[in-house]
Amino acid sequence: MYFPFLISKNAGVISIIIALGFGIWSSIGGAWYQYFLNPILIFIAGMFIGTPFIEGLTRGFSYLYLFKLKGVLKAIGMNIVTIIFFFVAYFILKFVFKTPAQLLLFFIMYIILSIVVALIDKRFEIAIERTKALESIPYINPKKIRWCKTCKYFEKIKGYEENLWLSGGMIKDSEVPCKILNKTKELWVNYFQVEKGKRTLYPKDCSEWVRK
Repeated sequence: MYFPFLISKNAGVISIIIALGFGIWSSIGGAWYQYFLNPILIFIAGMFIGTPFIEGLTRGFSYLYLFKLKGVLKAIGMNIVTIIFFFVAYFILKFVFKTPAQLLLFFIMYIILSIVVALIDKRFEIAIERTKALESIPYINPKKIRWCKTCKYFEKIKGYEENLWLSGGMIKDSEVPCKILNKTKELWVNYFQVEKGKRTLYPKDCSEWVRK
């Protein structure tokens, strides 16, 4: 999962400032420990709002953009996790904020910040390219697909499915999700020479592929 407020320095600083501001605001007139506890709880709640919201918004948008009305159900499905996390954040904040106005204002500010982060980091474009790649693969029994995810040499790499696979050229060896890169390097070099719009999420039909 993509964590914008941890990866994006500016978003991280802004989210901390928001948490501190709302933390102090919600603590006025309360016990002394609330001035320390409330900002922490608010920051945690903010992570539950921001990250899933960006994921759901951008991936849902990608289905609506590519498939119009046919993508509505898929877009809704992409936001189920977002709704769950919103409820988690709500229950955390319910014990922090004293008024509904504080709660509503906090949600609005974090949603706006999340949209700005998504636009700056080009998350909408990345989501569209990712959806194109995933939907271009016809349904096949998962056990019969000869690609990285069904190979015993597959190595899960953080950030690969989010943006690394869309890189304009060969990525670092440490970022390639393959445990035997010394044998598959040529395949990966050729893979990253394929135009982004025509590239699948992982290369297929590798000569070194071995079923998990």
